[in-house]
Amino acid sequence: MTSEQVLELRRRLRLTQAVFAKLLNVDVRTAARWESGSTTPTGAAEAVMIAISTRLDAEPSEADEFIRFVVAALAIGGLTYLLLKLFEKAGSS
Repeated sequence: MTSEQVLELRRRLRLTQAVFAKLLNVDVRTAARWESGSTTPTGAAEAVMIAISTRLDAEPSEADEFIRFVVAALAIGGLTYLLLKLFEKAGSS
């Protein structure tokens, strides 16, 4: 993902940089570097961002509901819970 895509996704989710970093289980400085373009996301964090972005694009009418889900995922388990739910949703399609 490009720095612009990372920033756009965070803004679409209406998250602060700190909360976005927590969602992806990375340090806030890492998220800041992604947004500035000095580094690019890789691994699980990149996969989650792509999955979230794809889901938001595929079902724009459900974006608000999905954003609430993402925020709830943070409260009860963060990245692991979110990954499980994303793959569960993909498997039921």
